[in-house]
Amino acid sequence: MNHAAITSQARHLHREIWNHQDTLWPDRQLRPIDMLDPQAACSVLGLGYQIFDNSTTAFSFRGQRYKVAGLIDRQSQKIAVASALSTPVARFTAAHEVGHWILHPNEVMHRDRPVDGSKALDGRRSQTEREADYFAGAFLMPEKLLAKEFQARFGSIPYAVNETVAYWLNPSDPETLLRAEERSLERELALAKCRSLCGRHFTSLAEAFKVSPGAMAIRLNQLSFIRWP
Repeated sequence: MNHAAITSQARHLHREIWNHQDTLWPDRQLRPIDMLDPQAACSVLGLGYQIFDNSTTAFSFRGQRYKVAGLIDRQSQKIAVASALSTPVARFTAAHEVGHWILHPNEVMHRDRPVDGSKALDGRRSQTEREADYFAGAFLMPEKLLAKEFQARFGSIPYAVNETVAYWLNPSDPETLLRAEERSLERELALAKCRSLCGRHFTSLAEAFKVSPGAMAIRLNQLSFIRWP
């Protein structure tokens, strides 16, 4: 499935959550950024959302044993996420599982290792895993809302990392960002983590969207928010 089709599925889910917000969060007024919630997605899909202890649950993959971080179970109509995960990893793992549920209906039972989105460009991952990763990014970091938050912090899109910006982002070694190669994600990662620029202080994009800096960097790259060279 191509990226446009995956994005369309994520947007449809956003609309469903928006349309059911009074039921999902009665007596509460949430900002759109706070509605990017995998548990809410499960609710509108009619799925159970379970937190489980993965201390004794493991599976084999490529000759190694891994603790289960997330799973889908179509027979039980549920998605489950391990309790031991940090918030960014739990959110991306859950959104990744929602992606599997929507995009891959033939998967009856699926188990995953922890995913925080930082490996989404790894070509060694299977097509289905890359599709679920892209869905998770599109769901947790929708383009229009991310553009609004990005512009509030940095201004124009695409954003140029010049000498002044490079110094603010990495005062100890600004040349690293100026010489960075486009596929390195170094500029995207610096902007994803950035909490101050030219004397202004703000919540980083990664923190605002409750994702890992790596996941945010990849999303910025996917949307071409950074100008190269």
